[in-house]
Amino acid sequence: MAVSVNLRGRDLEGFYSEAKDKISNMNIPQGYSVFWGGQIENLSKAKDKLSVILPSTFLMIFVVLYLGLKSVRRALLVFSVFRLL
Repeated sequence: MAVSVNLRGRDLEGFYSEAKDKISNMNIPQGYSVFWGGQIENLSKAKDKLSVILPSTFLMIFVVLYLGLKSVRRALLVFSVFRLL
């Protein structure tokens, strides 16, 4: 059985978290399972990729600053001024 949901005025992660908690408290008969797919699956994959890409990008920016300024202290100072998130 597939269930489709159209969210209006609600964020996807908030809905997923609440629905997951409620379903985990249910008694699901043996032989049945719950699989989350669609947009929440895509969101999870994107978060996993970003958790690798963002730190790598920040490291590369720091290396370029260090090579340009020839000082770890100055590179950290410039890097700390950036509005990261």
